Amino acid sequence: MKVLLNLRPLWAKYFLYGYNSSSIFSLNQTVYETFSKFINQNSEVDFHFVPFNTDSFGMSDIDCALRINDQVSGDNFKIEYAEMNFTRMHSYLRISKFDMAFCMRLHACVFSHFLDIKTVGIEYSDHFGKVAQFCDEFGVECTNSIQDLNLKYLEKMLNDHLSST
Repeated sequence: MKVLLNLRPLWAKYFLYGYNSSSIFSLNQTVYETFSKFINQNSEVDFHFVPFNTDSFGMSDIDCALRINDQVSGDNFKIEYAEMNFTRMHSYLRISKFDMAFCMRLHACVFSHFLDIKTVGIEYSDHFGKVAQFCDEFGVECTNSIQDLNLKYLEKMLNDHLSST
């Protein structure tokens, strides 16, 4: 099985309910640890981290990939480092033949869903934000907020997909 993974750094400006920089840092760490454990526990699955934003202004998805990579023990985690325009991203996703995608960025959800990749959205705010709204509108599985993300949820989504194929 081949799984696309897209995560983004969390910023306090996306949270409505009193998060500060310390709590956001802690939440980021929890996300990295959760995905690292998920990857380590599913060594038979090939995970490919695909950044949808590689800029250098503190919002690069690559930072998330590197932090996860530091905690992954096997060789089932790959990082795509290249900046991709629309045409290249579209081609890359089509030829890569991903079976499933876990996505935080809205445009990662849109690409994956409309290329018929089983998509699981991960809302990156503490409320029903744009990722959850997109997923709700198009019938895509999604967390309602970042607080809903946990290892059990990821395992359930993966196992549900495996049992349906």
